[in-house]
Amino acid sequence: KGKETLEGNEYIVLQQKFPNDDINTLYIDPDTYLTYMIKQKGLDMMENLVDQEMYMSDYRKVGGVMQAHTITIHQEGEEFGVLVVSEVKHNSGLEDSFFQDLK
Repeated sequence: KGKETLEGNEYIVLQQKFPNDDINTLYIDPDTYLTYMIKQKGLDMMENLVDQEMYMSDYRKVGGVMQAHTITIHQEGEEFGVLVVSEVKHNSGLEDSFFQDLK
């Protein structure tokens, strides 16, 4: 989708469209190629579909991959919650059968 300026910084804008017609818009830092924000639809506390923005920060290298350790969620422009990741493990030995019922 090109580039867009948010809060004085320019970001690469990508859109991801899903088979159910949901669309995620990703704002990528052009210097680091890390995700700054994702705009999407989400459910509020009353299970109403609302506009949602997720801001990624506190990136740390884990297993050679940069991972956001803080995700701040805004719904309808107001802070809804903050997710702080304390640990990330890659390839931890989970059996494939663990994921079978997630389809």
